[in-house]
Amino acid sequence: LNEPSNGWVGYEELDKELLPFRFGALMTPWQAMQLGSGHGQDIQFYSKPFVYSHSTFINQTRTPVWRQGTQCVWKQNGVWAEENGRPVLLRPHHFAWRPA
Repeated sequence: LNEPSNGWVGYEELDKELLPFRFGALMTPWQAMQLGSGHGQDIQFYSKPFVYSHSTFINQTRTPVWRQGTQCVWKQNGVWAEENGRPVLLRPHHFAWRPA
């Protein structure tokens, strides 16, 4: 990685935007999990900082990134599940930092 970060660790709500700076493709961590598991998403694009350009549906082929026979590690750990073929976020605060 060029710019190391904490990733989603400490992030309070998975279904909220990750960055306050709007530029390029903008999605929530929850949308990213769904995309990786083959659930298409409407994603917003900003052509210039804070200037909305358009939205588009990504992963129309509904192709998962996980190797055949495996599934999303966050789904395996109960962060989300599928109900009637639809993804459901079960633990939106899973990555929130809780001091010991």
